[in-house]
Amino acid sequence: MDLATTLTEKLQPALERFNVRLIRADATEAIFLGSTFGLHLFTFRDDVDLFYIERGADSKLMEYALRPLVMARFTSEDNAVYGDPVTTREVLAAGLAVYAVGLCARCEDLLRGEKAWLRRDVWEGSPANEFAEAALKGKL
Repeated sequence: MDLATTLTEKLQPALERFNVRLIRADATEAIFLGSTFGLHLFTFRDDVDLFYIERGADSKLMEYALRPLVMARFTSEDNAVYGDPVTTREVLAAGLAVYAVGLCARCEDLLRGEKAWLRRDVWEGSPANEFAEAALKGKL
């Protein structure tokens, strides 16, 4: 699967209204840049994970898995766009379509760069990986 092409088709158009843009993608990872944050998308086999990235007080980039937020906020209507994919490419494209719908409908605060959601709950952060560090160097 060509992740960059699939992202451009499925996710990028939805995120453009929030000025969140794709800045780097390879076969399994992609980085989107927002006003004060990054989004790190990672695919593995037939799964898509999304991480929120911010620069911490110690100036290090920290990543937070968004799966708990997605599970709490996305609705059955958001998940309905998943459909019945068969191939791995279709499964990944369907997952990206769910993110496109759900993020824009349920996570506008996050996409506008607001951080109250991050401060309100307890989030386990981890240092950003090398791909994210390289993509966001000097940008965040």
